[in-house]
Amino acid sequence: MYFKSGFSETISKFVASNWKMDLSVVIVNYNVRYFLEQCLHSVLRAAEGRQVEIYVVDNHSSDDSVNYLQPLFPSVIFIQNRVNEGFARANNQVIPLLKGEFVLFLNPDTLIPEDCFEKCIAFIRSKKDAGAIGVKMMDGSGRFLPESKRNLPSPVSSLIKLSGLGKLFQRKNYGKGYYDCSIAEHESGPVQILSGAFMFMRKTLLYEVEGFDADFFMYGEDIDLSYRICLLGYRNYYLGSCAIIHFKGESSVRNSPTFTRNFYGAMALFVKKHYSGTKAMLLFAGIQFSRVLALSMAGWRSGIGRDLDERERVIKITGNTEDVSRALALLKKSGIKFMEATHDMYFDTLLIHTPHTDYARLIAMISEAADRYEIWISATGSGSIIGSRKRHQNGMVIS
Repeated sequence: MYFKSGFSETISKFVASNWKMDLSVVIVNYNVRYFLEQCLHSVLRAAEGRQVEIYVVDNHSSDDSVNYLQPLFPSVIFIQNRVNEGFARANNQVIPLLKGEFVLFLNPDTLIPEDCFEKCIAFIRSKKDAGAIGVKMMDGSGRFLPESKRNLPSPVSSLIKLSGLGKLFQRKNYGKGYYDCSIAEHESGPVQILSGAFMFMRKTLLYEVEGFDADFFMYGEDIDLSYRICLLGYRNYYLGSCAIIHFKGESSVRNSPTFTRNFYGAMALFVKKHYSGTKAMLLFAGIQFSRVLALSMAGWRSGIGRDLDERERVIKITGNTEDVSRALALLKKSGIKFMEATHDMYFDTLLIHTPHTDYARLIAMISEAADRYEIWISATGSGSIIGSRKRHQNGMVIS
């Protein structure tokens, strides 16, 4: 962990009387400049009327992220690492610099609504025992992401989840499942484990818990931090009234051998750190079995749904003349088969330009359109389009 044990209480009292901002937002980026571009537009919209500082820590991206984004967002503080420090270390390195009363750790492949900060600040102030706050996350096709609220891993729930059988048992009563189903996705209440894609907390608590554990390079650090917050006597909360889009997994190639090794290695590290005896043995056995199974299926899964659709799309484009012209040029360059929808014509893809669009409405539209059409997004003046091509997959970029 970043902070030395024994100093956290003193530092916590110091920062409590020396914050100068309402909120500090920390985003760790790795090779997702176009998703981060949209994310920053939404964060800046949510920050209007508040004192908010935004840090982007770039983990040695190879896509020229900082040079591309820094001129577009002069108010954002960019930090470039010379090597990929991993998620936990990259977040920890800016904690001593933060001036906000509250801190939000946010993934770069997310979109948040304009009232996000208002809702989170009001909610955390209403709960004296609040640790971290998570929100309702949906993927780019509008599907609810159950990792928005999870239980502490148990031997049975971990085996079911890590073996890929979670959907078959998600609604069954096997003690506490991997995902917390006791709270509906639109409700709010205490949960044990939150997602690192969106973790909102008081800065004093961040110092008290001593930041992220830097032994976790990627994956598992959110489970560990959530659990350590609970061990301090706080309660983590899920806020179902605030919905965000999380395109999910853009910084890593899911179902690849590297992803599998990193993910299961993180799970094993968490077990080693927090469990002992029979429970630890059972969890280790489940992790190893699931890891072997996942590695054997990684090559097969990685090819599913990766190719662009062969069908011709009917795309409705919103925006001014310049927006539409730029979008048409990008689509033609990409090689996607499409035709532009007329005013009253049926369409299967809606391309919306931001930041002129209300993000809260955009997020609602993505949720409502899940079974009818896809929504793609482009920032006005940007040379890219982001969105989701198929359900349960990473987002896509046209540039």
